[in-house]
Amino acid sequence: MSNTLILNLELPPTLPHGWKGKVAETLHLHKNTVTNALKTGNGITYNRIMATAKQMYGTPVKPKENEEKEPRCHI
Repeated sequence: MSNTLILNLELPPTLPHGWKGKVAETLHLHKNTVTNALKTGNGITYNRIMATAKQMYGTPVKPKENEEKEPRCHI
């Protein structure tokens, strides 16, 4: 059993040339399907595209130091 490290990833402001084609190839979609999903901005396909792009091109986001890791319950 291996340890898995979960990181919050953030996309850069601009993605490299040809990223749509690489994401489309990874997800077994047509490049035009990626373009159409990005135009709509929502849906299952859009979410898959964004998640794949984050995995391929994202950079880890460091948590803020003063941010609590677990929310506290105030009763």
